[in-house]
Amino acid sequence: MVLEGIEKEFDQEESKISKLVKRIFIVGMALFLILIVLTYLVPGNNLLDIIEGRFVSYPLEEDFFVSLRSGGKVIFGSEVYEELKIIYLEEQKNEFKVCLIGNKFGDDYKINDLKKPVIYNQDVFSVSAEQCGKETLIPLHSHPKNRCIFSFQDIKSYEAFKKINPDAIIGLMCEQKRFSFYGY
Repeated sequence: MVLEGIEKEFDQEESKISKLVKRIFIVGMALFLILIVLTYLVPGNNLLDIIEGRFVSYPLEEDFFVSLRSGGKVIFGSEVYEELKIIYLEEQKNEFKVCLIGNKFGDDYKINDLKKPVIYNQDVFSVSAEQCGKETLIPLHSHPKNRCIFSFQDIKSYEAFKKINPDAIIGLMCEQKRFSFYGY
């Protein structure tokens, strides 16, 4: 009889713990689902793209270089970066394209010149321009602010350019001092 009472109390305690765990799980899932809905509805459905873009892009350091995850760097001559910054600030309403020219030393890309190709068409989400020449080390274009992820078309264009210059990487400027690179 005493044993039955202890078992009954134990079962009641186990039932209370089980109910508490279920409540915590349900509340946690509800909060998670609310967070997902708010992420897509409140600030717009591009918030996750912006967050992802921050993880795959790189800030420009004080000495005009961008560190790559491979350990290499893209090093801009100060005059080249100043010209690039002017173009970026002038073209806030449209994407632009430039051809960055320089040399590759190991994993480092030293940029000492830029050329502006003929632009055929440009708007806020795309740019169509003349192909960069084989001396180009980095064909670079811009994306709207905080949109630092390469599109499928960007990758296709890079793969085509790789046949022109096998040492080339592709670049993306998504803020005045933020870049993304692919192909290193």
